[in-house]
Amino acid sequence: MTTAMSGAESSAIKGLQQCIDIVIAEVERLLSAEQKATDFRSADDGLMPDPRPTAACSKLCEL
Repeated sequence: MTTAMSGAESSAIKGLQQCIDIVIAEVERLLSAEQKATDFRSADDGLMPDPRPTAACSKLCEL
């Protein structure tokens, strides 16, 4: 019973790790394609930064 449970846990962990790897790869791909260097540049005038999400952030939220 213990061996079967351990095998099931190992399979579940492997599956979850694969899901995490896929999500991270997609985020990296999307950020490298969509994110601009100016997206997080602070304003020189001392005003609050624009709180609207960037294009890359908006696409990430759609995942």
